[in-house]
Amino acid sequence: MSASPATDPEPGARVPSTRPVPAGGEPAPGSGTSGHGRASRWFGALGPLFLGMALVLVAWTIWLTVNLPERHVVRSWDLAWGGFDVILTGMFIATGLALLRRSPWIHACAVATAVLLAVDAWIDVTTAQAGEQLAWAIAQALLIELPLAAFCLYVAFRSERVLWRGRPRDRR
Repeated sequence: MSASPATDPEPGARVPSTRPVPAGGEPAPGSGTSGHGRASRWFGALGPLFLGMALVLVAWTIWLTVNLPERHVVRSWDLAWGGFDVILTGMFIATGLALLRRSPWIHACAVATAVLLAVDAWIDVTTAQAGEQLAWAIAQALLIELPLAAFCLYVAFRSERVLWRGRPRDRR
């Protein structure tokens, strides 16, 4: 069967992917489907905005580091940590549900969970009192929180394979 010159691309020409779009409606990363048009330009314009926010945050961080007192008593310490743990629990649930459903949200949920675990470890260690409390915070960070964060990142970056397993590959 011979190919028709009118329908077949020239050798070496870029051919869009024929992979199906997952349930979320977005093509998978690296699927060959590009987002040209208004949305693509809009996302490109967001880059400088986020870089500007980072610069403002650097200045704010320097100001805080220099001006905040070394010690501060907090009235709602229990509420702050309880609320944080509720958010972390919610992200574990979201990640678990995304995995069960093979959702395109696996990557985002797992990365967010990893970030919250790293923040949890950082704040535990930096706010612990010297002695047994600090030793316990370091042990938790090294043995529980940071390994779980690393595992979440592993899940996040392996999620594309999970999403596309068993689906048709590009024909070349």
